[in-house]
Amino acid sequence: MSNLLLFQLLSYLMFADIRRKLLEDQSQIDPLSGIHLYQLSFIMKHIFPYKMFQGGYMTYHLFVIGTCKIYYHYLGSFADHSCLMLRDISRTQKIRYLRFKRGKSRNKTRVAVLKMDVVAVYDNDLVNDEPMPGHVHVLVDSSNTHPGYCRLRHLSSMQFDNDDNVLKIGSEIYQKAYRITDRLRLEVDIENLRKLHCIGIPCYTFPFGRRSEEGKEKSDFPSRKLIASIIRTGCTLIPKHHPRSSCPDAEWQFNFSMAENLIFNSFTVAQRHGFLVLKVLLENMLDHFSFKTKHLKSVFFVACEEMPSSVWETNFCGCLLFVLGSLLSCLKARFLPNYFIPENNLIDCHSEYDVYNLCTIVEYIRLFPANVIQIVAEKYGYTYGSNLIKYVLSNVKYNIDKTTVLASFHDQVGPLTISTAKIWAKMGFYSTSLDLLEDRFEQSLLIPQTEMRQTSYSFRDFLVSALMEMKQKASRVLLARTFDMIMGSNVEDMILEKQGISLQMYLPWPIDPRLSWIKFPSADSSDLTTVTRFLYEYSKREYWRQNKVLAELAITTAIQCIQETLNKDNLSDVRKKMLKKKLIVFYVHVFCVSTMNWKLRPLIYHMEDKENLCTEFPEMALVVSSMCRYTNQPEKTRKYTEMSRLGVFGRDSDLALESSP
Repeated sequence: MSNLLLFQLLSYLMFADIRRKLLEDQSQIDPLSGIHLYQLSFIMKHIFPYKMFQGGYMTYHLFVIGTCKIYYHYLGSFADHSCLMLRDISRTQKIRYLRFKRGKSRNKTRVAVLKMDVVAVYDNDLVNDEPMPGHVHVLVDSSNTHPGYCRLRHLSSMQFDNDDNVLKIGSEIYQKAYRITDRLRLEVDIENLRKLHCIGIPCYTFPFGRRSEEGKEKSDFPSRKLIASIIRTGCTLIPKHHPRSSCPDAEWQFNFSMAENLIFNSFTVAQRHGFLVLKVLLENMLDHFSFKTKHLKSVFFVACEEMPSSVWETNFCGCLLFVLGSLLSCLKARFLPNYFIPENNLIDCHSEYDVYNLCTIVEYIRLFPANVIQIVAEKYGYTYGSNLIKYVLSNVKYNIDKTTVLASFHDQVGPLTISTAKIWAKMGFYSTSLDLLEDRFEQSLLIPQTEMRQTSYSFRDFLVSALMEMKQKASRVLLARTFDMIMGSNVEDMILEKQGISLQMYLPWPIDPRLSWIKFPSADSSDLTTVTRFLYEYSKREYWRQNKVLAELAITTAIQCIQETLNKDNLSDVRKKMLKKKLIVFYVHVFCVSTMNWKLRPLIYHMEDKENLCTEFPEMALVVSSMCRYTNQPEKTRKYTEMSRLGVFGRDSDLALESSP
């Protein structure tokens, strides 16, 4: 047994030394994976850009329903940035569909309403803290509970009715979970926005400030300002018991969702980006195991205390591997401490089998990060990832001289950054593409200059040179336009300097600037039908490129062209019928465009028009029923499904009569 402990101690010291060296110098090779840190940072940032993580989260930590002064906060990952998920850009949208199905089975918008007239305090706080009029103090009693949990003991002088939800153990009286009334639930619950989970009790005396007093300050996290905000906000005690509790009816758990919101808001973009990259790698490799976001949060927060936030900007991959190594060390030690309550082991209820599997998979991620990145990238439709990883690991060479290794690396991968930016711009993610180019420019500023730097060379100059290497004009124009909207410059005008006849010249109403610049090939169009045909073909082309932005703009403008034509008085009935039939095809395409990312837009904006068209063309009832099902309109789905069924049987019966002797 002593030999085993000695081996574990030596392993811990070895991994600790490796983690420390990862932060010291980005120009070195990771000793475990054998990959250069520059390479891994480049791969991670280019395959999983920050803006490709999406989802709803709460900017503020505490909310109030103004009419009735009900204070509440969100619980779990939805309370902060940790709920963001990598966007699925695959054609099948399988991951997005699975998320949708799982989201139905578990509610992510759980909230805890704070009982503001009750405050939880510790015994030593009662002497100096008298309750306000109309308020009640309950004592935090952690004597017979697991770390992270407690019982709430009432003062012995208080009187209770039989209806009060309390538990009496000997001479002590403990508070049980408060009953949620129908009126309170009616005030709080809003579908898809918030769901009342429990009534919590605020605690403003939790000793979080002791973390900063235990040792010397190692980094700028948590800052004194952040610690003060967390102490001022406090935590919430929610009715939840430990799985091995001896008295589950009267046990409460310390919840720090509000503090976690404050922490994530204090992080830099690079820190949040690093957390989300780790989260997507771990979640996909540990999908069937009992690993939760809260486990990663605690390890991540502790690791951030070991390194300055500025290191995330210059050594992104080193920081990620540091956190991953810290997680692996916790799992191997069978002790993963809660960041706010270090005595609370978050995996104390995990079986040895589960912990062993977690260790095995996390160690695999740590040893083979490039393989795991490739697996996850292909799963989410980032198909260019395999070639990018192969090129970076196989073709990029290094100088032995550390003073020139950064310059050598960026010279070799510079064209690859522009190629990746092209891919994102081609799919309509112009902001993501611009971010990659901006990061490439900022990294180039860190390269030691052997000659006098050209002081006038700015990101604008770098962007223009990068745009000139992009063949697709839409990418060039819309990237320039995105930059102009941010900086107030005129790069787009320079790109369109030799522009010929544009689409806007043929339309009597103003259209979206992202579409108006397109060169229209036909100069002899006498009506809008030629424009309509051009826009439909353009939308189909962008649809297959997976550019929903341009596909949506083009098809909705084409629909508007047909509607404007139908409003003319001199159209014959035959002509109107032909245009309406064409409109059916366009609406089906709108449906396809909407399903590109499982959004209701633009389909929802045209549902009324489709239903009106269905009265004239009953044969499209089945398509309309599918659209109603997609937009979650069950009654209309049944209506048009029945209409389609009657139409099919009606045609069958007519054919039967015609064929009868």
